[in-house]
Amino acid sequence: MTTIRIPYAQTHLDLTIADNRLAGVLESKAHHYKPTASQADLVRQALEAPIDSPRLRDLARGKKRLSLLPVTIQDQCQPR
Repeated sequence: MTTIRIPYAQTHLDLTIADNRLAGVLESKAHHYKPTASQADLVRQALEAPIDSPRLRDLARGKKRLSLLPVTIQDQCQPR
């Protein structure tokens, strides 16, 4: 049996799985991330050079309204 600790809200859950049912464990390295700039600078950089998408100002050109839904790592870890 293998016990895996899974982040959950502000704590964690321990999950025990039989070894013959466990193919592997994929672990995020996000907790080791060290920002290279301030939050404002990182957002500015992301807006200036989006990954695999046109710039936001290009997408908004000619439009009258915009909805922006930022997602953070905390949003992904919150219980639903």
